[in-house]
Amino acid sequence: MKEHLGSETYWPIYEELQRLDVPFCVHNRREGPRGENRFDSFLFMHTIGRPFETIIQFAGLIYGGVPEAFPRLRIGFMETGVGWIPYWMERMDEEWEKRGSVEAPDCRQKPSEYVKHGNLFFSTEPEEETLPYVIDRIGLDHIMFASDYPHWDSIFPDVVSTIQRREDITEDAKRRILGENAQTFYGRNVD
Repeated sequence: MKEHLGSETYWPIYEELQRLDVPFCVHNRREGPRGENRFDSFLFMHTIGRPFETIIQFAGLIYGGVPEAFPRLRIGFMETGVGWIPYWMERMDEEWEKRGSVEAPDCRQKPSEYVKHGNLFFSTEPEEETLPYVIDRIGLDHIMFASDYPHWDSIFPDVVSTIQRREDITEDAKRRILGENAQTFYGRNVD
């Protein structure tokens, strides 16, 4: 059975989440795609598993038409960083332009448009070097920070201070990434 988060099987859940005005968080497992058996170490699995699963589910949600069908549903992609987003937007846009009307008819805009102007949010690691580039490509409204606490690979308690010390993003960016965007994502008014 070919199933991903864009499958209509899950649409009743999205409908209810949208009605309740609560977000949907995508946080994938460490293992790779179903049936994956190439990993021979935790390092290999941890490096590849979560990001690739997230990319697969992201494509499924977009091509499946979920942002189109549920325009008020806020979807967050957690714990995979943000560096992948510009590449994946460009790749998906190119594929969509060639075959989208036939194979993804419920995706009515370029995938990058849903990223830039929709209700999609992404969590950044505090030390990601590509963060300024990603802000430039998708805008600042969709990026939240990830503490990764209490995981073994977290830089806690230096997560917030790492972002605050950055000199390659603005003070406005820091404020929004550290709190305001999360308030929007989780449905809280920003005062």
